[in-house]
Amino acid sequence: MIVGGFVLAVIAYGLFLPVGMDWSYAAMFPTLFLSGLAFALAYGPLTIAATDGSPGRAGSGRRLLTTPRSSAPPSASRR
Repeated sequence: MIVGGFVLAVIAYGLFLPVGMDWSYAAMFPTLFLSGLAFALAYGPLTIAATDGSPGRAGSGRRLLTTPRSSAPPSASRR
């Protein structure tokens, strides 16, 4: 599923390349749907894989995923 999600993400990115300022939302909807499907297929399993090896204590997996955001300088988080 992860590889399929990445392949769909690349295809969706390629479909977004010719988008111009005059494109309507309805014209972009299939590509947006494909992009959302790609994120659903890839990032859910990647999150599971990232927290799978974490210790059994409660909250340790969440800390693993939120560490980059919490280590930012205080001024960066207040924007």
